[in-house]
Amino acid sequence: MRGDDIWKSIRVPPIQELVITSCTWKYTPEEVNSVWNFSQIQVLVIDKNSCAISFLDSTSGHMFPRLRKLVIRDTLDTRWGESYTTQLNDLISKGYLLQELEIVCQLHLQRIELVYKHTNLAILRIHDFTGFGNGKIAQEFIRLLSRFRSLQYLKLRMRPLLHELGGNSSSVDVDLEAAKELGSILGSEKAGLPMISLTLWIAGYNESPNRWTTEWKVQRQQGHIPQRCFKLSWSNGCWQIVGLGNKRYRSNG
Repeated sequence: MRGDDIWKSIRVPPIQELVITSCTWKYTPEEVNSVWNFSQIQVLVIDKNSCAISFLDSTSGHMFPRLRKLVIRDTLDTRWGESYTTQLNDLISKGYLLQELEIVCQLHLQRIELVYKHTNLAILRIHDFTGFGNGKIAQEFIRLLSRFRSLQYLKLRMRPLLHELGGNSSSVDVDLEAAKELGSILGSEKAGLPMISLTLWIAGYNESPNRWTTEWKVQRQQGHIPQRCFKLSWSNGCWQIVGLGNKRYRSNG
């Protein structure tokens, strides 16, 4: 009997935490029903999207009635987008106890109203496959999240407002200013508990698939860095910037 088959021949007792890293999930729905009992799971962490898709294919949301922490993280890959996000919606829709949620998804397909019913959700990290490319859409989404009464920690992925062929001003950091604007909206409109932390991961190079083009090299030399992380902390009724990953710089050459 092969190693994989051994795991399919036993009955795993109820567990409270399942972490899947660097492996494949080869169970069919029938095998999951005969081997696994997820009724007591409170923490589910999957570190590979490809594994997450196989896992979600073989399970259904009602199997996880006690789930309090769901983390699915990996490199962003649009190949997994549509069907995977639909499966995530099913898993999230069947519960209401989530306190922490970290997912990679296609945001326009993610039904945020399903997340909203998890009234104790305090930590939310969303990594969209493409990131917000439009400031107005990002503002609308932040206003929606401000209704989450228990939410105190938020991390979002966004595309930069910089463009490799754009006339980016060396005196105005447009991405930082956009981050401040989103923070202002969230701080002023937040219902329930006040925010504690807001992290905006500015990732990607807008529409350019190649970050090492001559145009981007020129932009970086002028101090325009399209991959950064802004970390803001709420204190005394306002946001304090506590971290600027990959700060803008000005080259002397």
